[in-house]
Amino acid sequence: MKVISITEDTIVPFKKYCQEHRYEHDESYLYEEDMDDFDPFGPHPTWLLINDDTIIGVLSLMLDDYFIAGHKTRLRIFHCLSNNLDHYKQLIEAVEISNTSVKTLEMFLPNKVHKVQAIVKSLGFSYYRTAYVMVRKDQEPTFGTFSKPYSLKPFVHGEDEVNYAHIRNTAFQTLKGSEAPLSSEVVKKLTNDPYLLKDGLQILWFHDTPVGVLRMVEEEDQSGKYSFVAPIALLPEHQGRGLGTQLLRAGIAIGQESGFDHCMLSVNAENEQALGLYTKVGFIIDEAVSCLQKDYH
Repeated sequence: MKVISITEDTIVPFKKYCQEHRYEHDESYLYEEDMDDFDPFGPHPTWLLINDDTIIGVLSLMLDDYFIAGHKTRLRIFHCLSNNLDHYKQLIEAVEISNTSVKTLEMFLPNKVHKVQAIVKSLGFSYYRTAYVMVRKDQEPTFGTFSKPYSLKPFVHGEDEVNYAHIRNTAFQTLKGSEAPLSSEVVKKLTNDPYLLKDGLQILWFHDTPVGVLRMVEEEDQSGKYSFVAPIALLPEHQGRGLGTQLLRAGIAIGQESGFDHCMLSVNAENEQALGLYTKVGFIIDEAVSCLQKDYH
């Protein structure tokens, strides 16, 4: 049994492994389009645990600009075929972070995989936060309404990148897991997301001032496909006016117009205000997921 860095010869078996096991832990970055763009020799170092020429475990990091800006790296996948502590230990010991600004490894695990969570915590990961996955299924069509001087307008490429980044960063600056700011360049990449729905990027305006954002993408789990709220955000001075509810309804409507009867979102468990909003619009908690972190510096 040995741990090796991914090679040209092992890319296809690695992708097959990810496809077979993506729903067992965290599938967020393991969809076909993600794996089509996967470059193991770029910013995504990857290791494989091999036994008799068979992959029995994998660990892959995501070191893109956004995660590095937050001095952390997201684990795309950290999975072994058996709940064997030694197997997970061999993989985590192989991790090398060449970028010295990265201080933290971050991963998400459903609370239902108790044994794996216990193994990961024994390797030095600690609990950071809980997120709820919430779903809204088979409900009546909806739409968002905004009274003047508010108006919701499609995102304008080449003009709204700065607006989007400012609103999102201001609204989320104290939100656990979203403290790292988005740059205009990262927003530009979001506009090219293959999962972005038609008209899935919107800016809410107050007179001539941008005050809110909405982003809708396609999501999938074992039960089917969903539209996904990713995210909605309002500048603090415009919160508490019912605008969040209307932005959420507008996002659901965008998904419905794209053929999605079901909608999904993720919310921090301690965010009681957001939980109340989502429940009011018809979302229910589908799954609880823990964010676990391992500090290196």
